[in-house]
Amino acid sequence: TKSLRTAIAGITDRLPSIENADTELPASAEWIRLVDPGAGEPNRLVSIALESNQQLSAHQDQLRSIRFNSAGTMLLSASNDNTLKLWDINTRSLSKTLTGHGGWVVGAEFADENDLVISASNDGTVRSWEPKTYGGSFVKNQAAESGQVNRSTAAHPDEIWSAELSPDGSHIVTASRDHTARVMRIDPQTLAFTEVARLEHELLQEGSEFVAMSFQLDEQHDRLYVGNADANVRVWDLVRGVEIGLAANTGLNTSLAVSADGRLMLTGSSSPDFKAILWQLDPAGKASPQVLHRVKGHAQAVTALAIAPDSKTFFTGDRDGRGILWDVDSGRAIGDPIDIVRGYR
Repeated sequence: TKSLRTAIAGITDRLPSIENADTELPASAEWIRLVDPGAGEPNRLVSIALESNQQLSAHQDQLRSIRFNSAGTMLLSASNDNTLKLWDINTRSLSKTLTGHGGWVVGAEFADENDLVISASNDGTVRSWEPKTYGGSFVKNQAAESGQVNRSTAAHPDEIWSAELSPDGSHIVTASRDHTARVMRIDPQTLAFTEVARLEHELLQEGSEFVAMSFQLDEQHDRLYVGNADANVRVWDLVRGVEIGLAANTGLNTSLAVSADGRLMLTGSSSPDFKAILWQLDPAGKASPQVLHRVKGHAQAVTALAIAPDSKTFFTGDRDGRGILWDVDSGRAIGDPIDIVRGYR
């Protein structure tokens, strides 16, 4: 929430950085830190201000998330030891251990300014924990139909691998090993969960069942562009090995071109009205390719494509032998078509 971000900003302004959990903090810092295991070290909650430098075991297994409440007075940790823990920042001590999940707690958040806690586990459940008692209510292991209210909570029939709360605390998104992602609304009065959207396996599937016809490698940005016979070009992150973008309606994809700076892509087109498309790329991988220009001038399918090294012009050639040079900024042809090789193969 906005108040949570404000609280965190206020805390980090006056305390040592917590981005590097295993760095040394000044002995005078009145602060607690959760240390994630490095080279086989256990997780520990360390009170730097204690004269004895007392070290307390925070969790018995890997930490999955750490969150502040909106006031900056409590810390919430979630772990693979199936528990959540609430820590008092003022006293630098454990306030409460929340138990009830039957599997790793993959994520937990303070949902509002009253310190309501929402957690998700790979036992397939999402739980809400009321601030007065922090007793957990959960969605039972039976998926609700879209629009029905879950009061006891099982979001998925299989393990939940990740979860994220919306900025305003009104919705939670979960992703599961069952190849689905679900969005549930949280009723602020009853804390009931209502499923409002579901992404099924088909929508989350990567790659294509159709043959790959062409590809281009952007080595500088670790991107691979693959043109398939289903008239789509897919963008792959080579570091993570995942599909991160899609350019649709690109024709048979016998050829495609990517600029030297990784910011432009040139493809064919599935439309009878224009035969080639120039796309704007995001080298950071945060957005799918966006159409920059759709170009006309060819009667036959475009089979040869090239972008100049300076990314100022691009060239298209069709199966009838016609070639056209284009301006990148305007998307207009430069001069007359090149027809001197028409009819040759």
